[in-house]
Amino acid sequence: MDALDDDEVEALGAGGWVVRDRVLGPAAASVAAAIAALDGGLTPAQVGRGAERQAVPTVRGDRTRWIDPGAPPPGLDPLITCFHTVRDVFNAAAWLGLDRLDVQLAAYPAGAGYDRHLDAFRGRGSRRLTAIWYANPGWTDADGGALRVWRGDAAFDLSPTLDRLVVFLADRVPHAVQPGARVRRAATAWFHGRDDPA
Repeated sequence: MDALDDDEVEALGAGGWVVRDRVLGPAAASVAAAIAALDGGLTPAQVGRGAERQAVPTVRGDRTRWIDPGAPPPGLDPLITCFHTVRDVFNAAAWLGLDRLDVQLAAYPAGAGYDRHLDAFRGRGSRRLTAIWYANPGWTDADGGALRVWRGDAAFDLSPTLDRLVVFLADRVPHAVQPGARVRRAATAWFHGRDDPA
């Protein structure tokens, strides 16, 4: 991943996002296949906190699996390396002090989505940056499934095409997953600060 330019850093700080395509290059198809092969190990995603957590498909219809970035499943090493590079690039350009990361795989069946939400709330939790990599070969706009992001009152749709990476500050960009016409897969990394509790 190339260094961020000044416009990208400014957009990030103002509640925007950075989009990069072809981040894994030739490795993208094999990583996408490795993610698809893990579908059987995914479980329904939940919403809420603590004992109140439950699956609510009308709010969030994906199936997920947490993976250990220190020991990823076979075939995902290039993706984990990419996420580490994201951390280094954003630390160098935006001085975010990022350190630890959590990684989750998600698959949305056809017709499933995720309502508008933030990945962190200011002053609560320790997620600082969200990076989403899309694992959808042959995806077109007609397939739907866009990541809808908001900046103020304006909404923008980003197609989840293979090898696209979208990065934003976790507590500043409301976003939602629009329903798609077929299974939609992604890997998300959430980055925590060096001084944040584990």
